Formats: sequence, structure tokens, C-alpha cells
Amino acid sequence: YQRRVHGGSLRANRKLLLNILTANDVHCAVYVNKWEDSRTKHPIIVRFQYLEASAFTLCPAGNNPETMRHYEALEHGSIPIVFPYKDPSLDFLTALSPHPLPTFANLADLAPFLKKMASQPHAMDALQAEVMNWWLRRKDSLMTNVRDVIEASFRKHYGPSPLLC
Repeated sequence: YQRRVHGGSLRANRKLLLNILTANDVHCAVYVNKWEDSRTKHPIIVRFQYLEASAFTLCPAGNNPETMRHYEALEHGSIPIVFPYKDPSLDFLTALSPHPLPTFANLADLAPFLKKMASQPHAMDALQAEVMNWWLRRKDSLMTNVRDVIEASFRKHYGPSPLLC
């Protein structure tokens, strides 16, 4: 799938997003997670299969500005398409900046972007490589920062670690 919407429900903002895309002849595979559906034995595996088969994942805000959708898409090689949060002081995207994630404040710009990417597979591949490389560097940086904080706290309370000398 070139694009898809993923989430626990089709809230009004997600329906609006899909309506805008459909009106512009951009069609999405839609996966709505139904945890209560007893016929689906492994819903998380199905969701991950959708992610792995998707070039893009639309990531509108959910209950919070930051949702697991962003990270699931990145971990499965799908490019998250993100939208600035209505309250800039709560927008988690600022914590990720600078980032190469396609970001759309104006929903009208999304359909032309997706059509352009569909018509230029090399550009889409280049964007995916850029996003995945950025994500790997970002995770490494986060891991290093967490390790440094833990080591500094350990040194402060217990002195230098004999393993780090």
C-alpha cells in the first residue's frame, strides 16, 4: 500500500482526512484496530503487516499529540506523515526537530504530495532512506543520552564505576 490510516477508531479528524484524500482521488488502505474482535487472533501482527506493506502512514493526533503510530511506522519502515498539533506548546514534533518527516499543516497539500511520490518512485525511495537513516541516528542519540544520565547519576551517588574506568 502506498498510504494508509491506522488507529483505534475513525475519529472525525481522521474521517475528514480520508474524505479529503478520496475527493482528490488518493485512496488509502484503512486499518482500524478492533481489539474486541474475537475473530482476530493476533491483531498486533496484522497491524505490523499493514505497516510493513505501507510506504506512508498517516499519523494524525489521537488522544495525545504524540501517538504510538509515529513510532510503529518508523520501526516498520513506513514513512509517518505528520500534522502539527493545534497547540504548538504541546507539539511533540518540536522535540524531534530537525526531522525529515513529511509535515502538513494544510491538509490540501497532502494529496498532491502523495500523488507526486507515487509518480516518482525514486524520490519516494530516497525519502524513505532519509527518514530511516534519521530514525536510526535519533534512536542512537536517545540511547546515548539516557546512558549518560544514568552513568552521571551513578557517579554522583556511588563514585566512578570500576567497569567504566
